[in-house]
Amino acid sequence: SSGNEVYPIHLTAPLLVHTHIINNQNAFVGGKLLQSIKIYQYGGWSGCSWSEVPTFGLLDNLDACSNGVKCPVEMGESDMMVTLDFTKYHSIISLLDNDAPYQVEMKLTDKTSNTFVTLVTQARAYTK
Repeated sequence: SSGNEVYPIHLTAPLLVHTHIINNQNAFVGGKLLQSIKIYQYGGWSGCSWSEVPTFGLLDNLDACSNGVKCPVEMGESDMMVTLDFTKYHSIISLLDNDAPYQVEMKLTDKTSNTFVTLVTQARAYTK
């Protein structure tokens, strides 16, 4: 949240993620851009693979423009900082292993054109 590069990341504080977006559809605006987030943990019962962490729908179909995506997202090519803020979801983050590898997948769906883009990042993360 300070804008400084930090690694491992802290899921207990807002994360700023630098993205490069190429939008060939239409401008994405609030109320029309949905955000769904999945969290994966490496290893566990399934061995050496990524396993989805259950979020019980808490991170599905959120208004992206109210949850870290700067809207409008204009057509064309742009660099954008996206904020991932899990502080509202302590009940999920507190169940995750501390200092472990995670994958966060954010799917942005434009309700106007029914198209989507997926942003994926992997990092070692602190959860405590």
